[in-house]
Amino acid sequence: MSIGGTVHLLEKFSSAQTVSLIDAEPITVLYVVPTMVAALLKESRQIRKKIKFLSSGAKWEEHSKTEILKLFPNLEMYEFYGASELSFVSVLSDEDSKRKPNSGMLT
Repeated sequence: MSIGGTVHLLEKFSSAQTVSLIDAEPITVLYVVPTMVAALLKESRQIRKKIKFLSSGAKWEEHSKTEILKLFPNLEMYEFYGASELSFVSVLSDEDSKRKPNSGMLT
């Protein structure tokens, strides 16, 4: 079964190009790593559409979560990290992160 969808791939990550693409296209999910979020924070354009960020690689800093919501006020955030070969080893929604801030942390 297939539900369809379009994947937009950039040749090289650019926060300005990413924000422009999100604004222009019906994009609903963005796959990021924390360094990409840091770059997106430097953009001054607010995107009000509903979008989900799937973040891997490392746990987000709390201040980044707060700041990114100013640019994407209708954002849902999901973090996952662990061995890439195992796919979703630990998944943490933003709501779960607020309720149990140290859940899912690999130390």
